Amino acid sequence: MGCLDCGFDNREGVRFCTQCGLPQAAFCPRCHFAAAEGDRFCGGCGLRLQMGQGVLPSSEGGAGKLLTAVSASSGKGVLPANQSMESERKHVTVLFADISGFTAMSEKLDPEEVTQIMNGCLKMLADVVTHYEGYVDKFIGDCIMALFGAPVTHENDPELALRAALDMQQGMLNYNKNLPVKLDKPLTLHIGINTGIVIAGGVGSDQKMEYTVMGDTVNLASRLESKAASGETFLSGYTYNMTRSLFEFDRLEPMMVKGKQKPVEVYRLKGLNRGRGDDRKAHLPLVGRAEEMRQLSERVERLVEGKGQVVFLTSEQGFGKSRIRLEIRKQLVDMGLTLLEGACHSFCRSTRYHVVGELLKQLFGINADDGDAVALENMEAALTTLLELPPDLNQESARALVYIASLLGLKVDNQRYEIPLEQMDPREVKAETFRAIAWLFTKMAKKRPLVITVEDLDNADSASMELLTFLLEDLRSVPVMFLLLMRAGGERDASKLTTTCKRVWGADFLEVAFSQFSEEECGLLIQHLLGSHQIPAELYSLVMNRTDGNPLFIEEVVQSLVDGQVVEKRSDGSIGLLKDLAGVSIPGSVHSLILARIDKLQTKLKDLLQMASVIGNVFRLDLLQAAFPVADLDQRLRLLEEMGILYEVRSFPEVEYSFRNGLIQEAVYATMLKQKVRELHLKVADLTETLYAERLENHLESLARHLELAQAWPRAYRYLVRSGDKARLAFANLEAKGYYQRTVEVAEQNPEVLAQAEAPSLAQVYTHLSEVEELLGDMDAAIKAREHGVTLLDSAVEKAAETRLIGRLLEKRGDKEQALEVYDRAVELLAGFPDHVEMGRVLTNRSWVLNRMKQGARALHEAQTAMQIFQAHDARGDMALLYNNLSVFCEHAGDLEQALAHNQKSLQMFEALGNVRQQGNVHLSLGYIYNGLRNFEQALIHFDQSFELMDRIGNRYGAATALMSKGRCLLDVDKVEEGETALLRALRIHKELNISRKVVANQLALVRLYLRNVDHHAARRFLSEAKELARREGFESDLAKLAQLEGDLMVLEGKDPCGQYQEAISLFGAMGRTREAEQVIKALERYRSSNHQ
Repeated sequence: MGCLDCGFDNREGVRFCTQCGLPQAAFCPRCHFAAAEGDRFCGGCGLRLQMGQGVLPSSEGGAGKLLTAVSASSGKGVLPANQSMESERKHVTVLFADISGFTAMSEKLDPEEVTQIMNGCLKMLADVVTHYEGYVDKFIGDCIMALFGAPVTHENDPELALRAALDMQQGMLNYNKNLPVKLDKPLTLHIGINTGIVIAGGVGSDQKMEYTVMGDTVNLASRLESKAASGETFLSGYTYNMTRSLFEFDRLEPMMVKGKQKPVEVYRLKGLNRGRGDDRKAHLPLVGRAEEMRQLSERVERLVEGKGQVVFLTSEQGFGKSRIRLEIRKQLVDMGLTLLEGACHSFCRSTRYHVVGELLKQLFGINADDGDAVALENMEAALTTLLELPPDLNQESARALVYIASLLGLKVDNQRYEIPLEQMDPREVKAETFRAIAWLFTKMAKKRPLVITVEDLDNADSASMELLTFLLEDLRSVPVMFLLLMRAGGERDASKLTTTCKRVWGADFLEVAFSQFSEEECGLLIQHLLGSHQIPAELYSLVMNRTDGNPLFIEEVVQSLVDGQVVEKRSDGSIGLLKDLAGVSIPGSVHSLILARIDKLQTKLKDLLQMASVIGNVFRLDLLQAAFPVADLDQRLRLLEEMGILYEVRSFPEVEYSFRNGLIQEAVYATMLKQKVRELHLKVADLTETLYAERLENHLESLARHLELAQAWPRAYRYLVRSGDKARLAFANLEAKGYYQRTVEVAEQNPEVLAQAEAPSLAQVYTHLSEVEELLGDMDAAIKAREHGVTLLDSAVEKAAETRLIGRLLEKRGDKEQALEVYDRAVELLAGFPDHVEMGRVLTNRSWVLNRMKQGARALHEAQTAMQIFQAHDARGDMALLYNNLSVFCEHAGDLEQALAHNQKSLQMFEALGNVRQQGNVHLSLGYIYNGLRNFEQALIHFDQSFELMDRIGNRYGAATALMSKGRCLLDVDKVEEGETALLRALRIHKELNISRKVVANQLALVRLYLRNVDHHAARRFLSEAKELARREGFESDLAKLAQLEGDLMVLEGKDPCGQYQEAISLFGAMGRTREAEQVIKALERYRSSNHQ
């Protein structure tokens, strides 16, 4: 097969001329799959093969005709065959490059010359864009706008854009040198780059529709271009964050740009980071992969023993191949082995011998800007050093230098080396070049074991693959290790190498496949990334659910949480949450990794994934069938399963599917326009109501979500209320709180929802919200909710009821005086209803506070009045509650038998009524009474029953109170260890609820426990914490008790306690608590007596 350019007679089956590199057949510009004449779509990846795609050999000779999707000169790149003009949201890097010097040039040159120069310049820029797999959106005068990430997403679009910018700047310098006319002022470029969300799709009319992008991301890129000076490239902080390890930058002062209220972060691009971009991860301890490291270390040992090795590391993107390479690299360097490292890039698939050339240039120390003469000098010097040769190369090494130099594109002095390459058969040149490289590596390996590492082998160009295959066969008996990293399930020639290596290398071949992290390994990596072992459970849950054990995804998600100031490391080393995790968005880097794969799917598969993503991360087949009615749905689902995007999670009784991880679902969902998303959510909600009409209660939460996202506010409001009620009745208090809060937001932002005849009362929503806030222990939020509810009520009785409940919450918070004031207001509201049952409830609550404030007679009178009202109305629940209160009154008065009788009656009535919450309260009261009667066994039984009931309904406040009471009782029966466990658990809950008075009471009990256990250190720690909190909150009674306990502790420590005892006596006396003061006086007298004071 004769080459159309150089005439060389190539063997059958080659895709490129082996002499000059020209393609010998049409091929896809994306995946390089061979195409036959007449093909409309690529048989390898489905790309639309229109005129203008890729390079096609020309029958008229020359280097081939460059054809593009739009015109022969635009360099636009291509629209994939599966790319519709329908608009979508995409994560894109936008580049604006403006040519400076055009105006000055136009004044001096003929318009025809100006046009030729500008067209050549713009074509050069467009070629750079398409080389880096970008898309030329448009030419705007002397400016080019390019997209990276639209219409096709790549894993590293920001990197590709910055590489393109560097090449554009260098290309402009070269273009000026080669101009046929001399310009007074050379042409220069100033470039602006930004990354973010855009709306991508068709813009225009029926007569003309063009693909483009719009959004603030585009505007900022344009503004940055206008800010950059000639020869400069400015980029945004967001683009910098995604590429900071790959390039070198200057950080500039934040700049004001048009359209932005605040200055924006700006960075100036300097060049490539010549170090390894992923070294930033090397400081982290290696998590997991112990078995993989063991296998690799074993292979290195065999290499050192003189046995060559081939190791393939295969996995999906992000599973740790590169990290393992870093770890093993440390060992290789420490052992003094020779190491050559290269990487294949998607944008270099058409560059012959790209990765091999990179390896050789690294070996010889050749830089990109070295001329041929300098490069050849470096090669000679390197060969002399590597092979320990005399200054003048011997014939064998000189011959190798000539052939290797030819592969690197260097011009060699034929007279000096006496090898006339231009007179040789190209096939023989190629064979000699391969042999020369094999000879060099053999010589090096025999002096010192050699390790050749190639990353992303599946991106290798075909010429490099051919040479690597030759080396893998030729160096079988040489102490060299090939460490080759590639994607699992690759379809390129790289995947065929494993078969060859198994055959040639036998037992010296190893393929290591990486799996996802276990839950334990995920947790450990999160701890290392955040530098803490104290991480909130919900943070663990978020990261694990979204990342499916992919280490890279975990790193990116955690980094996004840090960069977005969602989390912070506190002074005690724990991690705190600064924002609601529900609002955390998918990181742009992960978004690109996922969509690079999704964008390659057929349109029919992408459409299916979009509908599934709207239904949710997990979705039922019957609902999907109704929402996406296509005949081949099963086939499409199977394809997506085979690709690892979806999987079946349940087959009985209903078939359910799930996205492989939450990030895939989020990425697909984020591509759709908001209007389309709303329409699809409404469609799913309508179908859910129809499909599951008979068991709608099971789908309330889903309906609330879909209707809320569809912005169908009246229906969303009703289903949010029903979802909250369902959760509240199941004592799922956190879930109920979330639904009620969203209900309130919907009502406040869309007041028309309350005009529906069937709309639930917003006041009632606030009531229920207050109830769950109380159960969760947030008294301030519970009070605030009820206060909002009161303002929505018209009836005096209803207002009084809510006011009374606010008083009860204040009382529970420890504000007795304020609670009494609120109860007084409730009584005033009921002035016209003296015999109403609500008046009885207000009197009941007020009597409780009065009793706590030592006004026993008044308290008893009001309780009796309340009982008369309840009996008149046969209000059994209220009577039961009042009996419990009367029990406490009797207990405080010292009549424990009567207290017991009242409580037992109260418990019987609450059990008959099925009121679990009040049963828990009565069991707590019974525990106190039996404790007072010194019947500790019965007391502990009731404290346990109280805790069990409170815990069951999610009443954390009540559960903690029961635990603290149990701990004190256990201390009374000398079960110190059990008591300590109960008290510490109670203290943890009280601290989480932030109830200061309970925290101090809990710490007082622990101080007493440690004093009894003679643990001075622990007693001192809790006493100090309690004193600090009590002083801050002004708890005088607790300060008196703490002063007494500190005196007791100082006695045990052998210190003088007189000062503390005197302080306690003074504080108790000031409060009129003579009995406690007398107890301290006796303790002081005992101390003085025993110490003869």
